[in-house]
Amino acid sequence: MLSFEEKSASLLKDAGIMINGENDWDLQVHNKPLFARTFKGGSLAFREAYMDGWWDVKHLDRFFEQIFRNHIDEKIKPSKILP
Repeated sequence: MLSFEEKSASLLKDAGIMINGENDWDLQVHNKPLFARTFKGGSLAFREAYMDGWWDVKHLDRFFEQIFRNHIDEKIKPSKILP
């Protein structure tokens, strides 16, 4: 079974986003529990983690363009991941 980080990396890769990569739209993770928090709490938890300083990205607009263009936001729903 894949870890939350591995699942996240796979989904993000589909959108051309790397974890701690060098592109302006790559996700920079400062707190590894980010992945479990996101899968357990969905997009709200991901946004709250940003405000808590758990992650950042140089260009949020380009990051979210990649996310929405590739429908990654639709693939992380707490009800679909956890019973």
